Amino acid sequence: MKIFLAVVVIWQMAVILYQFWEPFRIRLARLQFYLCGLLPTWQMFGPEPVDGDYLVYYRTSTEPSAATAAPAPADSHFTDWQLVDYDQKPVLPLSLFFNPHGIIIKGLREICLQASRATSPRNIYYQLLLNDLIRRSRQRDPNAQPAAGIHQRETHPVDRIIQFQIRWQTPATITPIFSSHAHPY
Repeated sequence: MKIFLAVVVIWQMAVILYQFWEPFRIRLARLQFYLCGLLPTWQMFGPEPVDGDYLVYYRTSTEPSAATAAPAPADSHFTDWQLVDYDQKPVLPLSLFFNPHGIIIKGLREICLQASRATSPRNIYYQLLLNDLIRRSRQRDPNAQPAAGIHQRETHPVDRIIQFQIRWQTPATITPIFSSHAHPY
């Protein structure tokens, strides 16, 4: 029991230090992915309170295979932007006591924040969001095939392309803050 109590006290002290002591937060920034949210940040009551939500949109296209990880062309080959509904509410009796999707919304906030700051498509948060959207797109359209390999491109010159966009929604506006590259899938 004493060991458990010691672990809880140390964890609470780490949470407080993480909130208010900048050098501690900077040292742990490298481990943020591995901490899995054990040291949360509470921006609701901070000096810069959160006043909106991130929305994730994606669109797909069937294009010739010339477009690979380049900024998407602004033409009519893409479908309309489709909102990804991460904030699905649980059924009523369950939602009175527990919202299992609440942790997903908090994780989405962190992923969108980090992905929108990404300077490269190799950023892990960018890749997490991209892979989730590819999975969702394939679920929506089961006939979608993975991108063709190098040898298959000669006989199968059309790839499916996906692009995503992160938008910030406040009560007054919805503002696009990040658009990804176009990626074959």
